[in-house]
Amino acid sequence: MFGDEGLTEDGVQCLRETLSVVQQQGMHEYGALPWFWHWVQAYTCAWTLVDNPDIKTTLSDMLDLLWKERAQYYLKGTWVGAHSRGLRHDIPQDTNVLFDYVQFGDFSLPEAMPRTEYAGFLFYEAPDSAKQIALNRDQPTELTKLVTKTTDSQIKQLHSYVYITESFASGGMWERFNEFDNEQHRWDVTLPLITADSVNKAFFFHPGNGYAEHDPRHQSEFAEVLYHKNVIIALYPIPETYSKQIIGVLPKGLWLQEPQALFGATEQLYWSVYTMQPYQMEELTDRHIITSEGTPNGVVIEVMSCQEAEQRDLRNLQEFAALVRLKPPFFNRTDALKVDYINLNQESLQLSVHKPGHSEALINGHTVDLGRYVR
Repeated sequence: MFGDEGLTEDGVQCLRETLSVVQQQGMHEYGALPWFWHWVQAYTCAWTLVDNPDIKTTLSDMLDLLWKERAQYYLKGTWVGAHSRGLRHDIPQDTNVLFDYVQFGDFSLPEAMPRTEYAGFLFYEAPDSAKQIALNRDQPTELTKLVTKTTDSQIKQLHSYVYITESFASGGMWERFNEFDNEQHRWDVTLPLITADSVNKAFFFHPGNGYAEHDPRHQSEFAEVLYHKNVIIALYPIPETYSKQIIGVLPKGLWLQEPQALFGATEQLYWSVYTMQPYQMEELTDRHIITSEGTPNGVVIEVMSCQEAEQRDLRNLQEFAALVRLKPPFFNRTDALKVDYINLNQESLQLSVHKPGHSEALINGHTVDLGRYVR
């Protein structure tokens, strides 16, 4: 715009270096929607204004990479999996959706749209390969990724797992990383954006630094996890000097409450939720809040699509609950904090905690292999 060759060359060099880092290490601010959309906004603006074909090609390489990343974690207007920086309109409901609507358009646009970011004006079409990933979820997919985090003192590798189907996505980050403002959202079950009347993320957490009531972010480090397809197990070895309460967020639906168990039905999904300690349930306008007091504590969540339930001749919530009620998890805290669970596919899942930050996850007797996770 200003004919400043030095400024242009500096920008191009920054672009090349940034592209190289992202290609080799990925976006270390994984699932950070504000920053991701800032990137898309800035590079799309540059791509629109630049005439130099070589620079434009490099900008296309960057934008194609960004949209491929978006597509991999996309499910009908949502961003599934863990978030390193989550704002209130990202958690527990995806509402920062205008870019997705312009790009994919496979969900109903809500009336309220925070952070529109000029999405309709700065439009760069995602490559067909990315759109195919985003819009075709007929076959379940396990997405495993290595995420590189760099601090002043170390380089740490985190392992991200998400199981994505056309009805839900489930998973999160195996490790906790101490993010700026402690805004890491560790794991959840995510539902497609079907209704604006309910949150679309379900999760539990132990509150940490920065937590405020009715703002379910800011989790503590006292949680160990196991992710396997439609099952999430979390154990909370909370030290004596900390709050003994864990908090859960569940979407609106029909929920049957039993001692230390909830069985639910939402539009496309059946749920079983077990807690190690007793719980209380509060209904809000767009969600259910679960509070469970006691230490140690733990949660086991298993979900099943209504379509799969019909294939198993389960016609309603009561029939689903009658099935899962036969196989509750076994929580053991005699020696080490541990939970054993047999899921609906008759797989054996075990999570044991020796001390905070040191756990062992077993699936059918085999230790979970994080070595297969690659960038």
